[in-house]
Amino acid sequence: MKTFGKLLLVTLLIAALFSCAALAEDTEDTDYAELNPDSLVYDSNWVSDDTMIHSYCEDGGFKVTVIRTATLNERITWEYSPLFDADTRTLVDDMFGSKTVETLDDYGNVLSSNTEYEDGSAVFSLDAEGRLLWADAKEDAGKGVTYEKIGRFEGHYQCDRAEIEISWDDDHYGVYIQWGDSASVTYDWIMTGIYNQDKDTLEALGMESRTEYDANGEVVSVEDLNEEGCSAVFSFNEDGGLLWTGTEGADTEGMVFMPYDPDLITD
Repeated sequence: MKTFGKLLLVTLLIAALFSCAALAEDTEDTDYAELNPDSLVYDSNWVSDDTMIHSYCEDGGFKVTVIRTATLNERITWEYSPLFDADTRTLVDDMFGSKTVETLDDYGNVLSSNTEYEDGSAVFSLDAEGRLLWADAKEDAGKGVTYEKIGRFEGHYQCDRAEIEISWDDDHYGVYIQWGDSASVTYDWIMTGIYNQDKDTLEALGMESRTEYDANGEVVSVEDLNEEGCSAVFSFNEDGGLLWTGTEGADTEGMVFMPYDPDLITD
């Protein structure tokens, strides 16, 4: 009986070890966003007058980077790896925050870089209007500042002959689209876009033009189209592809714009 008891104990221990291993494997395979769906409200870019905050939900937690342009020749960056606290609905980093000060030349190139500390802590929360608050325990660098949500539309996208460039400019997005109709004709749109937080879309207004080139690539003519202006709506599908809809005269149905890859351009 003693031998049987020992064998039973060993069997139970082995089973427990396999069970723990399986649970750990399941946890590793489970996306952080799936475990903490309420945390995704923080997964965006946020801005104030002189600061942009990039907040990404990644495997194992969040990556938050705060970039402040102090002057033309100085940039300050704080980096955190916070976790979502479901009870307080906040992002919390207790010990892994860092601060780096960079000196830049007039063209934005880094001349020198100094990491001042790597033991900072911070809490990110939302106010009643859905704006981001940054409570920096080390220096209180975010005191009195709120950050507006602007989505994450910046980038260079392409689909066949059409390319879309979207950039952030102070308080709005700039949108530039070029669509090659043929080797000698392109259609261009220049727009100003505003983020719609409720729909997670970028809504833009602007102008369209048609440009014709000669055999040497020189501009022959530029014709302004849609004198009353045109509009567009940009959004993302479930796979992260950019969708362009709502522009009269542009047949974009079924088009999905992916991050720019020169090798995908067709002749």
